[in-house]
Amino acid sequence: MAKTDPFTLDLFGGTALSSGLGLDATAVAGGFATDADDGECDPTITAPAMLARAATPRAKPAVAHGRNFHLEGDRGLHRGWKARARDNVAAIRLAADLEAAQRPATADEQAQLIRFIGFGASDLAGGIFRRPGEATFRPGWEEIGAEL
Repeated sequence: MAKTDPFTLDLFGGTALSSGLGLDATAVAGGFATDADDGECDPTITAPAMLARAATPRAKPAVAHGRNFHLEGDRGLHRGWKARARDNVAAIRLAADLEAAQRPATADEQAQLIRFIGFGASDLAGGIFRRPGEATFRPGWEEIGAEL
């Protein structure tokens, strides 16, 4: 079928497209007649190049660089899921404040940020987020869920 269909390309026969119509006829039968003065510009004459001005570097605002945080001891994680949820909410708020102030965290703030544990634990996620179709949080999680 590929040999009889003029719009199908042979995958292994070659990479060039045919210039004909598939009936041993070329697409353009004759050459084009050219006039002596067809209105085109002389290709050897080029337009003058525009002079480019030197770019002036813009002054970047000074950004305070932070320091690497080295944990000494443990992270100080709380034992219960509600306390860890409160740490998560506090870390999220602190990160937003630091970003708004455009400054790095101090060592004490880094110690607070490292307590963020995410929301992957099913007990934590099931308590702090409302379940689909429910308007309220699980009992005991209302305050923490509303803070988030």
